[in-house]
Amino acid sequence: MGRWRTLGHLPGNISLGRLLFYQQAEGVALTFPLLTVDVTGNRFHVKQPCHSELRRPQRAVRGNCAVMTVDVYHTLGSPPCRTVRVLAKLLDVPVNLKDLDLAGKANHKPEFVKLNPFKKVPTLVDDGFPVYESNAILYYLLNKYAPDTPLYPKCPKARAKVDQILATITSTIQPRYFGFFRPRFYDLKKPTPEELTQFEENVLRGFQHLIREGNYAVGDALTVADVALVVYLSTPLELKFASPEKFPELAAYYNRIKGEIPCYEEVNRPGIELMLKRIESLT
Repeated sequence: MGRWRTLGHLPGNISLGRLLFYQQAEGVALTFPLLTVDVTGNRFHVKQPCHSELRRPQRAVRGNCAVMTVDVYHTLGSPPCRTVRVLAKLLDVPVNLKDLDLAGKANHKPEFVKLNPFKKVPTLVDDGFPVYESNAILYYLLNKYAPDTPLYPKCPKARAKVDQILATITSTIQPRYFGFFRPRFYDLKKPTPEELTQFEENVLRGFQHLIREGNYAVGDALTVADVALVVYLSTPLELKFASPEKFPELAAYYNRIKGEIPCYEEVNRPGIELMLKRIESLT
């Protein structure tokens, strides 16, 4: 049998519906289905379940939403896919990765086209609900599972800046970014001097406009804009298509921000290593 523990006073502005997730002194996360809440006046007591109950797999709860494992269709080297995966990791949203063989046309199979008629990755499926386009997936994860996270600030102006950076990356920079890298990875062709010049002007200087002069892209703290920027910058910097000597601000920003993301290496490094191996054969 569990035991009753007095955890404290129930604030006047909170309902029992908000008592979904508590972290006990022992570090055990308890969710509402395992709790019995007894309210006496404005004082509440929580009955802890026995240890056998704690060992049962349970859905974690974030805000008012149960956190289920979400499926993410992805490719290892894709910056949009890696951005989604880094954010999910930062938000503690469990992910079931589904590698999609684009070269083998796995994205054209009827079961995938049903999820994403545009046949692109990343595509997320949350309890049967599909979401595609990387920015839409980022917003979905933030709004559903972490509505109060500082990664997506509440201030309308700060939020607009974050949205602006994400939109600029995917709509303005990304087509030229992929236009440069596609011949490297698919045709194994070295860039010409003219291609490198265009890449620097249209992509790298575009990123420079977005990182500002401060430590972060927006405000004084890490946001999802920084997550996207650091992932996209990893490819040209790690694959040596962007010179730290020529773009010292980008290199400094990249090294600083990746050091603030605990899961950066775990999520990002395998894709980088895969691409490094791929470009060894450039001719």
